[in-house]
Amino acid sequence: MCGRYSWAQKKALPSHSSLPTPPQSVSYNRAPGQEHPISIQRENSREWTLAKWGLDPLRQPMVKQPSPINARIETVLEKPVFQNSILHRRCLVPADGYFEWQKIETQKYPHFHFLPGPHSFAMAGIWNESKQGGQSNITFAVLTHSASPDILPIHHRMPVILRSEDWLDWMSPQSNPDLLLSRYAQCQHTVLAHQVSSRVNRVHEDDPGITDPFSEKQTTLW
Repeated sequence: MCGRYSWAQKKALPSHSSLPTPPQSVSYNRAPGQEHPISIQRENSREWTLAKWGLDPLRQPMVKQPSPINARIETVLEKPVFQNSILHRRCLVPADGYFEWQKIETQKYPHFHFLPGPHSFAMAGIWNESKQGGQSNITFAVLTHSASPDILPIHHRMPVILRSEDWLDWMSPQSNPDLLLSRYAQCQHTVLAHQVSSRVNRVHEDDPGITDPFSEKQTTLW
């Protein structure tokens, strides 16, 4: 799964002439329930918008349902809560890296995962929009698949990281979702990781040191 990520814009996103300039938004410890920038497409117009992490299903008012933060790529077309979004509302979730926890015996050790190279990346997302009292509320979830062999000892799942050449196809409602999903059944990237401080467990901790290597109890990990 993916439960925390960073987008502090330390690295620029790859440029696309058809994608608007992203907003200035810095956070090293992005958590579910908060609003984060995502890139969406409405008809032929692409835009950046703030959206709450946790997909609110399209539902009748006052019907309580969970707001999932992740959707498994293997079953996203089968789950009613995700079907409409994966078919019609796919988005980019920009990131510099994401956090995952390695469980060893009774302890969990957070790790920061990132890609080598000069650019930030985009995770594959889906989104919904609801109207209440004349106000628009946009929510999203991040797709996941099996982890790359490079990081499998840390956690068996990871977010789907899109190749930049697929960004526009991913957002376009005209694209074939079956082809897109089959293309990303497995990780397409080399992923690097290092252990970080347990400060990341606290949502209010949000500074550059959150992503720095940290060696607490390092000898218990290998």
